[in-house]
Amino acid sequence: MFFLSIVTITTVGYGDIIPHTFYGRIFTAGLIISGVGITLYVLIEIMESVLEGRLSKAFGIARVKRGMAKMKNHKIICGGGRTGSVIADEFRKDGLEFVVIEHDPEIAKELRKKNLSVVEGDATRDETLIEAGVK
Repeated sequence: MFFLSIVTITTVGYGDIIPHTFYGRIFTAGLIISGVGITLYVLIEIMESVLEGRLSKAFGIARVKRGMAKMKNHKIICGGGRTGSVIADEFRKDGLEFVVIEHDPEIAKELRKKNLSVVEGDATRDETLIEAGVK
């Protein structure tokens, strides 16, 4: 009865092969429960990511990186604090293309809210400068 209840609730179907021993039914019921549990866990994690905006943030960062790859002869602002923000505002007013390199994740988040192209990292490192399009 337990086995048939598990098979019915999880909608895996009765199939052609049904375990005939008690231990076979217990094993199969455990396998079904763990499989359904793992599937539900994965679906919940995906939904949580979508609702929290992690996926859209990841896709947004990828979109910004593609946009930076298309930039030619753009300016690079090293640091997005008070002075960097003022410079970014002036560049935006003048219609110049630019990228801001910022090491502080909170400041980078604020700059992204302003729809600025931001590379998170240390401006003294070559990899970060290359990512910003220094070449």
